[in-house]
Amino acid sequence: MVGGESIYSDFDQAYAGKGASTPLHTAQAATSLIMTGQTATSPEIKRAIKYLLQTMTEDGRWEDQQATFTVFARTFYYSHPIFNYVLPLSTMTEFLGRRGYEERAGQ
Repeated sequence: MVGGESIYSDFDQAYAGKGASTPLHTAQAATSLIMTGQTATSPEIKRAIKYLLQTMTEDGRWEDQQATFTVFARTFYYSHPIFNYVLPLSTMTEFLGRRGYEERAGQ
């Protein structure tokens, strides 16, 4: 998507909403848009899917070395590698399903 946010925003508000996109958070946002009825051809969905395809490794995974979950702000952050594989793959599945439905419906 357009951008992400790092743990630095917990320490300094100047970092809020600024940072590199991550596959996990892009997938979460895209899935939310798909599930709320956004069309597969919307610019937001297309940009998210393009990002996920570009960041996928050759063996079909997504790598992200950043902390992805806040347990205790400014103290403890967590990243679970399996989420970086499962959620983007699930998003791609939802996207293909939505696109297939729209094609069958003539949209």
